[in-house]
Amino acid sequence: MGMRRTIKASELVFLEKYENESPKTTLSMKDCVTTFSETSVGNSVVVVSNIHSIWDKIVGTDTSQHAKVRHVRNGVLYISVDHPAWSTQLKYMQSRIISEISKALPDEEITSIHMSVKRS
Repeated sequence: MGMRRTIKASELVFLEKYENESPKTTLSMKDCVTTFSETSVGNSVVVVSNIHSIWDKIVGTDTSQHAKVRHVRNGVLYISVDHPAWSTQLKYMQSRIISEISKALPDEEITSIHMSVKRS
């Protein structure tokens, strides 16, 4: 067994004082969630989650299986599709998609859609 070192009472008092005077580095779960939701990344996650909840109704079940909402940045909705044909399909639906999102989620300002092909 290794040698144990006994910490003097004066050192313990110093360490306790140092710890109490140091800025806190931990946040409560509530503070973490609040901080996250106030950032642009957090806002994007909330917006995407809201859009996911209505995505099937907006584009239809068939299309939603091939077109996934990825993120939102500066009013642009980023979608990945698994084939270029789905990108073309969504281009024809773009104004309707934006309109439906605006109706269902009036606080979300989606002004355009960007699509990219990501094959699995």
